[in-house]
Amino acid sequence: MSEIKRDELIGVVISQGKWGIYHAYLGEWIMDYARYDPSYDAAADGKKFRNGLLVVDDSSIRAYLEWLEPYSVSLVDLSEFAHSHGFSKARPVFLVNFDEHLFVTGFYDVAIEGYVPQGWRGVYADPVEHLPQELIAFFLGLEPELQK
Repeated sequence: MSEIKRDELIGVVISQGKWGIYHAYLGEWIMDYARYDPSYDAAADGKKFRNGLLVVDDSSIRAYLEWLEPYSVSLVDLSEFAHSHGFSKARPVFLVNFDEHLFVTGFYDVAIEGYVPQGWRGVYADPVEHLPQELIAFFLGLEPELQK
């Protein structure tokens, strides 16, 4: 696991029925960054931001997942992180579900749920409520354990 930095947020990505847990900065979770920040110029940045992926949609799933891979977090590592940094830091703030074209954000400071690709649904809600059952059980089971 790569180190989860102070300002990074946890998200779950689902594609082809498989899920992964990742950590990234807020802007890196925004699906349609081109609409969010029209003044951003990826060419001037040398494609550092998400390897130049300004819009994450069906045509860029593979590239997005490849970019995210170094930021992958296992359930064991996330559990350890929760014990050392607190449950709220380990709880997913985002869900990117490519299978259902659904983006769920629990981030309350900036309304980013509207910045999704055409044909997607973006909602402000608790991402945990939209996760596969085994992940819901993991996160709901982790919280009471940490409150002991």
